[in-house]
Amino acid sequence: MDKRIARPRRAWWQRRVTWIAVAAVLAAVALWRWLPAAGSTDIAASAIETGR
Repeated sequence: MDKRIARPRRAWWQRRVTWIAVAAVLAAVALWRWLPAAGSTDIAASAIETGR
């Protein structure tokens, strides 16, 4: 019978799932910084020129 050789568990920073999670967090932060802030695109009615 074949015996299964138990490998030691990898450190948290060597796991692929950890790096995927870190990349997802960095992408979320970059997207949050890239999008305009709430209310920053509001234009006061008095500032609108109609061209008339």
